[in-house]
Amino acid sequence: MHIVKVEPVTLRASRRSTWSFVEITDSDGRVGVGETTVHRDIDQMDAHARRLAEGLMQAADPIAYLDAIPDPDDFIDVTARSGFNQALVDLSAQRAGCPIWKLHTGAPQECLPVYANINRRTHDRSPEGFASSAAEAAAQGMTAFKIAPFDDVKSGMSLAEARPLLDTAFARIFAVRKKIGDARLMIDCHWRLNPDIFRLVLGKAERAMLFWIECPYPEDADWYDAIRNARRDANARGILLAGLELKLWEPGFKPFLDRECYDVLMPDVKHVGSYERFYGLARAAKRYGAMIAPHNPTGPISHAHSVMASSAIENFLILEMQFDETRAFADIVDGSSPMPAAGMITRVDAPGLGLRLNRARLADFVADDI
Repeated sequence: MHIVKVEPVTLRASRRSTWSFVEITDSDGRVGVGETTVHRDIDQMDAHARRLAEGLMQAADPIAYLDAIPDPDDFIDVTARSGFNQALVDLSAQRAGCPIWKLHTGAPQECLPVYANINRRTHDRSPEGFASSAAEAAAQGMTAFKIAPFDDVKSGMSLAEARPLLDTAFARIFAVRKKIGDARLMIDCHWRLNPDIFRLVLGKAERAMLFWIECPYPEDADWYDAIRNARRDANARGILLAGLELKLWEPGFKPFLDRECYDVLMPDVKHVGSYERFYGLARAAKRYGAMIAPHNPTGPISHAHSVMASSAIENFLILEMQFDETRAFADIVDGSSPMPAAGMITRVDAPGLGLRLNRARLADFVADDI
């Protein structure tokens, strides 16, 4: 495979989100696409992408070139590397005439359960606003839901300081539960809790019939024991503990696997380095009895790659999908976009990713809420 062109592309998709992509063209005119979205340091991402592009166009084996670069401990660098790998794997599968998932030897999943992350589209942060978002997602066929109800809670707060904010969070949770009936409901804590706050949350969580609690504490060495204890206490109430959405490479996950901190690991195809590293992490998680529920809160290209990666692993649980944050999700792409029906996504069988950026519509797009 010889690369003749590498083009980074950026889109202001909404008031809260800027999406970044990379298109890579080979000498036969095929175009592969990957997503490199980060929610900060977008200028740094552009610089990383341009440096990678220079080396890639000189490489005899572009995928091997990326793999040979020493692993950095840098979020922006690894995300750039991940997006470039996505685009190259897309090209490889196109050349082979098969979907990406078929390049992997794992047991394929034909249909993937998906849940609606309704947090970013919920601008009205009242309990009624959350319930309204859940109702709209349910009306469009979604059957599982996630919210992030703990606005302004911080892990350094005392229970007394946090309690008014927690009361609001609980009102949001129960408003959504009332609206969705017995459907799966997950809450994302965004690393905002501490053990005192978690105990209070857990008492409410059982009554709210939560499927999982996500990222309750900061994810570093000082919190290993607290996370493991949180898992034990959540499991005693029939609730899973999920996390690690922003960890890089396999070494970022291993200490948490070794200590059995989580039931559910949430690797993001944008941040784990490559497809092969995603698969390696899934195999490692399986050895520890952990399930994979990929983090997938951004644009349509990352979503399509997440579906492809998830379709090829045995211990897949459920896939996140950013629900209705912006119409750009559907407007800027052409091809076989893997969208859910009745809470399930059927894997895509088109060659490669099966999806392309529509550069004309992307260039003309103006977000509604900016």
